[in-house]
Amino acid sequence: MKKFFIIFGIIRRVLIITALGTLWGLPRVIAQQPYISWQNCYNPIHQYKIAICPYPGGVFTLRSGEQKSSVVFHGFLGYPDIEIIRFDSLGNKQWEKSYGGSHYEFVIQMLEYSNDRYYVLGGARSTDGDVQSGNKGGFDIWLFAIDTTGSLLWEKTYGTAGDDYPVRVAKLPDGSLVLCANIYQQGGDVDTAYGDADMWFFRVDTLGNILWQKTLGAEGFNYCSDFIINDKGNIVLTGTNVRDYFSGCYAPQNQSIILMEVDLEGKILWNRCYGSWSPDYGGVVTQCQDGYVFAARVYGDGEFVEGYHQNTYAYSPPPDIWLVRTDWQGFILWKKCLGGSNEDVPVSLITDDAGDIYLFGKTRSDDYDVKRQLESNGTNSEIWMVKCFSNGGLIYKRCFGGGEDEGLSMKSSVIMQNNRHFILAASALSSLSGDVACENLNPLPSMWLLKMERCDEYEAGVPGQPEGDTAVFTLSEPETQYQIQPSENNWRFDWQLEPPEAGRITNLGLKARVAWQKGYNGEALLRARAYSVCGYSEWTTPLKINVEEAYGITENAMQG
Repeated sequence: MKKFFIIFGIIRRVLIITALGTLWGLPRVIAQQPYISWQNCYNPIHQYKIAICPYPGGVFTLRSGEQKSSVVFHGFLGYPDIEIIRFDSLGNKQWEKSYGGSHYEFVIQMLEYSNDRYYVLGGARSTDGDVQSGNKGGFDIWLFAIDTTGSLLWEKTYGTAGDDYPVRVAKLPDGSLVLCANIYQQGGDVDTAYGDADMWFFRVDTLGNILWQKTLGAEGFNYCSDFIINDKGNIVLTGTNVRDYFSGCYAPQNQSIILMEVDLEGKILWNRCYGSWSPDYGGVVTQCQDGYVFAARVYGDGEFVEGYHQNTYAYSPPPDIWLVRTDWQGFILWKKCLGGSNEDVPVSLITDDAGDIYLFGKTRSDDYDVKRQLESNGTNSEIWMVKCFSNGGLIYKRCFGGGEDEGLSMKSSVIMQNNRHFILAASALSSLSGDVACENLNPLPSMWLLKMERCDEYEAGVPGQPEGDTAVFTLSEPETQYQIQPSENNWRFDWQLEPPEAGRITNLGLKARVAWQKGYNGEALLRARAYSVCGYSEWTTPLKINVEEAYGITENAMQG
């Protein structure tokens, strides 16, 4: 197959003025929309899931695909294998390999363990080729490790005699891995099952040996759709509870969204249920500065949900994205419905170091919250990106795509790098249309690899070095004021004092007041940084301050 590769500058730079003052209680700011800095379209195949994983100097892409490309797949009968491609930082292909057997394999996620080892999570039905650890029955959970050249280091399958579907894998501080899957029976590797569907968590060592397992569920259907490891080292999961009583969740006639924290011994620390009077589905979750953010699918108003975008002409209600921020115990701080009158589905959630929230989803709407590309045919799917402040205030929203179907398949289809740009691994059916600058003459979708800059002209500049006394005698001057010179595109400023035990900072914007700690003697470093809607600047060069608990005359006093 022919490969098309295009590097180009800014496709669109659209400035929008967001009226935040009236709607969200914030000042008016100028928000720069994200733009694509390069993209790569790779040979079309029958592809089902696409993931991405960073490495120093580039990215890996992974997809489940059939024998339709130049890759030699193991699937002799056309069943999908897992294809892995290594790209450099500009999207140039370095190598590609496939993994699987003569039956069906699919990919969920790739996890960087170290600079020379990566774990791949997927599903497998084969018992040959690369799948040498056997099959318990149906789809098994398949975990394997590769090095930077793509060589297979080891592989293991896990599961029951039925179908088992992997959800996600995460690395723990001790180097072990925790995995989650949805199961439908016990047996094989699974010690316990409770109902029609349960959530199975298990922990493995660096060679894939099971160290611990825990099944979460009740008599009905309970599914995990995503989980993270929080800063306390516990599991925080989201999912769906269907017609069941589960750890305080009540959904006997309906289905609800669940959010739950579980320690690494399997003990449920807290559990919350949310939703409307219609069936709702769990989606994705991430940690933020003061709690968690999750995005789910809802199909109507009621109870917790309001603002659903109704389509009175639809045969069945299409989903909206329900974006919710909670505290550390899962209690709602704010919530909103996002979307239009057609299908809107959350795919990935990312927060940056400023606390801003980035939602990536798939949309078929073209009204209410969604503004489609001009080349859209009105019914095709596009990638939808929404950025919000930590309090829920909207910063921008933007669709990416062309005249045909484009989309992201799962949470691991998007990564943020260096807190400044995103890499997306998407599916694209368009050809030289809209944002898709690749030619595709094949009726099958290409893998669309694109780098998206958060913004350009409104990056925060680094302020000047803090100015003020560099020799402080705290018995004469228990508090000292410092200032900085502003830089370009400032919205607010942060100050930092090191070591923290030297004193307490009061942030006054371009100025800061330091209350020195009694008993502290030694050097202190004071620095600042600026924030714009694009994120934080780098820290300034620190001001070195000699602090002495004594009486004396400061520099400012001598100059005065």
